[in-house]
Amino acid sequence: MGTTVAVALSGGVDSSVSAAILIRRQYKVFGLFMRHAWQPVVPPSAMPNDFAATVVRSDADGKFSSRPWSPELFPVPQDALAAKRVADVLNIPFFLFDAADHFRHIVDYFTTSFVRGITPNPCALCNRELKFGRLVDAARFLNADLFATGHYVQLVRQKEWRSRQNTEVSCELPAADRASVPTLPDWLADQPDDLPLIQRGHPEKDQSYILFNVERSQLERLCFPLGNQSKTETRELARLWQLPVAERKDSQEVCFAENGRHIDFLEQQTDLPDTTGWFVDAQCKKLGRHKGYHRYTIGQRKGLGIGFGERTFVQRIEPATRNVVLGSYSDLAANVILAERSNWHLTIPREVPVACDVKIRYRNRSTPALITVTQDGKICAQLRTPVFGVAAGQALVAYYGDRLLGGGWITGHEISADP
Repeated sequence: MGTTVAVALSGGVDSSVSAAILIRRQYKVFGLFMRHAWQPVVPPSAMPNDFAATVVRSDADGKFSSRPWSPELFPVPQDALAAKRVADVLNIPFFLFDAADHFRHIVDYFTTSFVRGITPNPCALCNRELKFGRLVDAARFLNADLFATGHYVQLVRQKEWRSRQNTEVSCELPAADRASVPTLPDWLADQPDDLPLIQRGHPEKDQSYILFNVERSQLERLCFPLGNQSKTETRELARLWQLPVAERKDSQEVCFAENGRHIDFLEQQTDLPDTTGWFVDAQCKKLGRHKGYHRYTIGQRKGLGIGFGERTFVQRIEPATRNVVLGSYSDLAANVILAERSNWHLTIPREVPVACDVKIRYRNRSTPALITVTQDGKICAQLRTPVFGVAAGQALVAYYGDRLLGGGWITGHEISADP
């Protein structure tokens, strides 16, 4: 019968090439698009007469059902139409997963986070609850064995990864010097041989950061065909295989805020309270009015709407007073970061310091740290050198070399004299 793979077709080049790669590897493939109510839709006048798809839904209890799409169900998102064209070119079945009811939780989390003065990470939450949650469950309902996406990461097994560490570290050294090469710590070397793990993807496009929150139990059935290739290579394959999305632009980070305008999206929400107030310095001296603290995030310098005569950065947001605290770049330094609600892709030691690297934002570089994880999943990370612009609500993500370990949600930070 062969292995059946559901590909999360988004209408972009990455997922489309992923599907094409899997077909060439002799898998049975079908496309699965996740629809929600905040996507731009195709006007009825522009809808192809021959559009056909099966709609999959799940209720609050997780029970799935399916039926043919019809116009009275919902308008078709523009990206879904692009994904359907790819499916037609590849000659694979196409399904729409209607996530509108479930996606409301992601939107509510996004809007309330800004009102609370924290910087949300909706993609990491969506990855856990929907894309690698209910969407994977929908794929299983449709009898898929594996679930694939166009993320730029690699999925390997512990045994392969461990062997590669030993080889890559020592292969360039003379035999007499190899005994001095540091070995993996016991807690990392002793993980089960068949444990699936995520490695970083291509340096220019690595997306492992936003996958930290995916449940460990889901890794067994995941597939990432793009692995360690570059975006340039992906587009070249799309052109070679004449996929209709080969020249399509990359999508914005927040899929429900059109063209990435998340402030406009927030201000269109009818329940957004008054967040206007004052810019202040560290001594609470008023520096000028601001247009709403929901417009700003920690570390922001541009777009403050007022000149201060020197480089000034957002340090803190205080919802209770509606103040936005400003200061110098050096005031943003932190070498102790606190996080909670951690998620790990392996068994991590508890209550003892573990050496690793950490990242505080998707586009930041990782930095060496000692992390201590408590029994209830809280993290204290002590960094070797300070990082700047730590924001509550973002993710603290831990790595060992190229390997994603897991992470948690940032709650606070400080500067310590003894990092």
